[in-house]
Amino acid sequence: MRETFGQALRHRRQARSMSLRSLASRVRYDHAYLGQIERGEKPGSLALATACDDALDAAGELVAVFRAQRQPVSTAAPGSNGLGTFTTSGPPSADATVAASQSSWRDTRDYLAQHGPELAVRAAELYDPGWQVAGTRAIAAPHWLPAAPVPLENITLTWDPQPPEPRITGREAEARPVLPLRVPGHAFTRYTSAIRYLQPPSLFENRPSYRLLDLAWGEAAGTLRFGLSTFFEKVDVAEPLSHELASAARDGALSWAGLPFRARISDPFDLAARAVNPGIGTLTIRRDTTDGSGTFFLLWRDPTQVLKGNHYCVVPAGEFQPASIGPDSVSADLDLWRNIAREYSEELLNNPEHDGSRGDLLDYDCWPFYREMQRARERDQLRAYALGVVLDALGLNAGIVTAVVIDDVVFDRSFRDLVTTNSEGRLVTSLDGAHTLGGIPFSEESVRRFVHHEPLGSTSSACLALAWQHQAHLLPAASRSLCARVGNDLSATRGAVHSPRP
Repeated sequence: MRETFGQALRHRRQARSMSLRSLASRVRYDHAYLGQIERGEKPGSLALATACDDALDAAGELVAVFRAQRQPVSTAAPGSNGLGTFTTSGPPSADATVAASQSSWRDTRDYLAQHGPELAVRAAELYDPGWQVAGTRAIAAPHWLPAAPVPLENITLTWDPQPPEPRITGREAEARPVLPLRVPGHAFTRYTSAIRYLQPPSLFENRPSYRLLDLAWGEAAGTLRFGLSTFFEKVDVAEPLSHELASAARDGALSWAGLPFRARISDPFDLAARAVNPGIGTLTIRRDTTDGSGTFFLLWRDPTQVLKGNHYCVVPAGEFQPASIGPDSVSADLDLWRNIAREYSEELLNNPEHDGSRGDLLDYDCWPFYREMQRARERDQLRAYALGVVLDALGLNAGIVTAVVIDDVVFDRSFRDLVTTNSEGRLVTSLDGAHTLGGIPFSEESVRRFVHHEPLGSTSSACLALAWQHQAHLLPAASRSLCARVGNDLSATRGAVHSPRP
């Protein structure tokens, strides 16, 4: 029996006397996921095999084992030797052609998962440099970003019961090259169908979603207009865009000529052209009430659990969706703060998800966690702001980026049961890996590290960078304290320079 990829990985790792955690750190995968692969509980991926080859100096051996493991095994048939392998030569069978198409599709998906942040940088370079958001991989039209953080209570959400049909759906001729064969001679008609049948993550459901139709920012206020859509309508455009670029990047230099589907979207900010269903990404800042300084939290997204993984993101973050499928929920949940509160409950406390699959209306007034958070807002111990709307340059996914500043006394009480992992990945609550309520220092050094040197999702990168840009607004006491310290340091320096020598 030939060696499996998991066995090969374990043998080569142990031969290098490398721990599972050390290897996981080098290849930027979760160590628990690598353990599942070594035990044969997960199949792994080509991207992971490539990364492990480099980390273990295996000279391509792991990639070879992985590819051999993925080869389909034929059943005995006329013309075979009875052992399940064909002895006749000739062109590949129709089934082999389908298998090759699907294998190539998976390989590109694996490459995309492993190199997403790098590909996002290259995608951003295709667009007007003036659209780049605060030096990140996200883009935004100038009018999509307010001049200063806007309190959520000053934002009006309006409803359009009959939004225009999107002109681009992912079924265009330009998108067909990224769709693998389903059966001989017929490709999948939608990208989401290929994901569902060939590489489904743990969380992949076609839930109702809010579709952004228009937005406008004013002086400390804003208006966003929405209609109804579905999660898959968004994915059927965003994923082909990402897949097309990843495939082109593997083959060589990127150019618009080699990205025909992306070129169909001539204006990425045209909200009528496609279903722009935004997520909401929230930077959670724990405010120290003694000095006004802040800390923040991130999530490492597990690629086996979610559609987009293998990178950090702000927490909480999720799709802007109703809490249930009932018609009353569509209007009741058209509220940014309610959506953020649900995500807090799910991602930081691992409570059951209000995932849109239930039919009953969520009663926020009777929900203890929501009432506690709402009281904190009313007492000015919790302040929630919108920082703008941005697009991930790779898939052109939209994100409403927000920041929630929570006083330490409220945060430590509300999140005393803060989890280490949830259904999407692992919480990052410190720089040294310790699990704590303290958080990562909200400092220039930390922001620069995660925005420019770590695999942080594009929307999350914009969220963190914009929050730092507006730090004086979000944490005014800390900003004044910093200015005072700098002033004192300068005064002390001047005194030392001009004081007479003894």
